[in-house]
Amino acid sequence: MIMILLTSRSGVYFAAAEQRIAEETGPVRLESVQARLAQCIYLLGSSRINKAWYTFGTASQMALALGIHRKKFSQSFGGSSSLVEVEMRKRVFWSAYTLDKYLSIILGRPRVFRDEDIDQHFPERLNDADLASDSSKPKAAQSQCVSDGPVFHAKYVTRYVPAFIFLPFLDVT
Repeated sequence: MIMILLTSRSGVYFAAAEQRIAEETGPVRLESVQARLAQCIYLLGSSRINKAWYTFGTASQMALALGIHRKKFSQSFGGSSSLVEVEMRKRVFWSAYTLDKYLSIILGRPRVFRDEDIDQHFPERLNDADLASDSSKPKAAQSQCVSDGPVFHAKYVTRYVPAFIFLPFLDVT
């Protein structure tokens, strides 16, 4: 199976992530959550949905442990956080939130993140280059922004997908 993975560039990255994750020790880090979410996307793209579900389970528990679903905890984490750190936490959480919703719809399983536990703000409308600038308050993107699509999904698509979408598949007899 490893040989199949290594035939594509994404497979090489996936295998490298697997190796790094296997060697992890110590406290939960945001980078660990990011790596697992990237693995989930790869697994979904390679039709390994159950493995994606299990990997997401670990990633979501790590995200909850970091408290990135809470704005207060996110802002106070580590004392002083730079704009990049704060925005990365928001982006990682809302990416995980959206993936959680999609996986629950695809598999017909319950979601991990409960809306009543979430008070994290959406990411600012900033491109990556704006985040990396030396300015402490970069200007929001005037036209298209890299975060527009993910934020749209988190705000509208995932929040308004009806729960009754599964009703035709339920056996009520």
